[in-house]
Amino acid sequence: MAAGSFLLAVPLMGMVNLLAGAESPLYAYEVTVGGETTTGTALSPALLPEGATIVHSPLFDPTLRAYVVAVGLLILGLYFVYRLFVYSPREAETQVVAPTAD
Repeated sequence: MAAGSFLLAVPLMGMVNLLAGAESPLYAYEVTVGGETTTGTALSPALLPEGATIVHSPLFDPTLRAYVVAVGLLILGLYFVYRLFVYSPREAETQVVAPTAD
């Protein structure tokens, strides 16, 4: 489950972004001030400068990809805690000693 989350978030969503024409997983914007146009990138639309025009937006929001990776890490952490405190069947096995005939 955790490995699937990583595979979904990192390579698969990235490949779909590339196939959709995204050059970058970030938001590209342009700002025109005094006749001079500057471009830049931002992680989310909320971080764009005032008066900026979004030129390109990714198919999957970068924060969505980060949340999917975080869910994978959470699952791995919970599995680690489970394995830390729960005995495995091999550890619970005891040796059986054959009775001796007296």
